[in-house]
Amino acid sequence: LPHPPSSHSRPMAHDALAALISPTSVDEFFAGTWQQAPAVFRQADAVCPRPLRRLGWEDCCDMLSLAWGAAKIHPPKGTELIMFQDRRISGDYNVAGPCSAILDGASCVVNHAELVSPPLMGLCQELRDRLAHVYVNSYVTPPGCQAVPAHADDRDVFVLQLAGAKHWKIWGKPPIELPYSDEQVGKDGLDIPDGMLSTPPAIDCTLLPGDVLYMPRGFVHEASCPDDVSSWHATLAVATHDWSWTKVVAATLADALDEGSARWRKAVPVGLSSAQDAIAAAAEAAVEDELEDFLAAAQQVLKASAMRSKFSGKIAFHNKNQDRCAEIFARNLQEHPPVPPTGIAFAFDEHSHWRTRGVSLLSFVRKASEAELARDDALREEAAAHKGGKGKAGGYSAAGKGNSSPFPSIFVRQDLRGAVHEVCMRLENAGEEGLQVSEYHKALSKECEAFDELTKLCLARVQVGSREYRVVGCPGSQT
Repeated sequence: LPHPPSSHSRPMAHDALAALISPTSVDEFFAGTWQQAPAVFRQADAVCPRPLRRLGWEDCCDMLSLAWGAAKIHPPKGTELIMFQDRRISGDYNVAGPCSAILDGASCVVNHAELVSPPLMGLCQELRDRLAHVYVNSYVTPPGCQAVPAHADDRDVFVLQLAGAKHWKIWGKPPIELPYSDEQVGKDGLDIPDGMLSTPPAIDCTLLPGDVLYMPRGFVHEASCPDDVSSWHATLAVATHDWSWTKVVAATLADALDEGSARWRKAVPVGLSSAQDAIAAAAEAAVEDELEDFLAAAQQVLKASAMRSKFSGKIAFHNKNQDRCAEIFARNLQEHPPVPPTGIAFAFDEHSHWRTRGVSLLSFVRKASEAELARDDALREEAAAHKGGKGKAGGYSAAGKGNSSPFPSIFVRQDLRGAVHEVCMRLENAGEEGLQVSEYHKALSKECEAFDELTKLCLARVQVGSREYRVVGCPGSQT
């Protein structure tokens, strides 16, 4: 539904949408941009802070780990981690996890990321007064990579760049104006019109942290990372395909007409589908006789107040369910806080990947000693005996994700293999002091363009999630 002018002109104590699209005013946005054209809102031009605190790569990796299922509790229903390699969904990293996927050049998408991220959930709640219901799909892409091919979506979105940078192209005229879910070009076998991608895009820009891109549904777009930096952005989605005039009016009419009488619950004349002209003509005549009464009844019950009641009830249901899922997950997570990844017996249990939450860019990582590895082996054998099994303690979660073996496979893309090897070799000789994660690049003999901060952090978390490395800790780190 178009946003009613009276609702977005009233003053608000804290207007998250105004902060999101600053310096453009809310009135100007709804009058000239909403559902009409894409637009970019630069952080450098904003007259107020964006409505979300600055998030870092540690927050990004924590979100990915929770969506993967690395904690002792399952992700909320609706939250899903999907990993893409070469712009296609890949199951190669379901056991190794998102940090390994990123090291191998794969992108990670978390659907309904707000359910595992309190800051994103808070933003969704703050936007409800203006945008009814908002959810978040979050995209994490390593340097020089692209998650998905060019396509169009069935929802309006606000792309908020959280960390790193991403290059966007948006083409000007939608192939299908305001598409529904089965009309998204570039998806499910529905092709983008020939030649469209060879024409100049209407918007060709790079988003930096705090920048926002608004895109109405239907506009063809693609996004990719520069060669020297990763990207993390939140797609704030507004499901306008489900709020069209036709859908809301039809739902309102159905409720109103069905409530008072059974007359309109009857089936239409089945002869309408007949291949025999005489039968079909008779059915059409019967329909014509009824349509006058139907339209009169519809005119009586179809009021703005009835549409508001139907629409607000639908939105309230979705918002309540969103709140409930996020609250239950947050409460359960508090009962299973991560143990800092320090101490010689860190790596023996099946939740070691969630313990790596304590690994930050400020952490120092060192190679485990032979004595520590021997103690780990003993503890693992003891845990296995206690559980009545053999060999490794623990196992995989029911979904096959997250609660994985503490000996994960490490996947590394070709252009990072030399850098990763050099870091591991430096750690072999670094002794008890180890090496600070943010300074992993100092172990390299030559510059590696793709070895950015997210890559360093993912490497450190994969290392510490295995039995081979430990966190020393430093002032200001999370350990």
